[in-house]
Amino acid sequence: MLHSKNSRSYKLEARSSVLFINSAHRENSYIILTHDAIRKQMKVVDRNVLAACDALLTKEKVALKKLKGIVVVTGPGQFSSLRTGITIANTLGFACSLPVAGVKLADTLDAMLNSGLQKLAKLKKFRPLGAEYGQEPNITVKVTSNR
Repeated sequence: MLHSKNSRSYKLEARSSVLFINSAHRENSYIILTHDAIRKQMKVVDRNVLAACDALLTKEKVALKKLKGIVVVTGPGQFSSLRTGITIANTLGFACSLPVAGVKLADTLDAMLNSGLQKLAKLKKFRPLGAEYGQEPNITVKVTSNR
């Protein structure tokens, strides 16, 4: 079981694993693998979320197809950072037929993991997620005319 500080726990099947991706802010992105109720965490360096997922799964000897599902933070957060994490979660979920659950950025990791595990327990198949951005994207400059 995965236990939280508020004493609620959500039962995972024996030897099941869940991948958790938090890329809401590029300076503080990380991934977590829960495997046999043990958490393994890895910081994401240089926005390379996919390489970090691969490195953690390889290090822990967990195949993608053996995951029970993927939990990803859907916002609020930075536009490009959220898109990166959600796109990776959606791609892995689609390719491996895994359910993907989205959670809002919360104050504690336990709150996010427990929310994600609750949602995964209700999902039976892959369904793509979207992001919840903290603001409008700032990707173009508005040009005004002085005529």
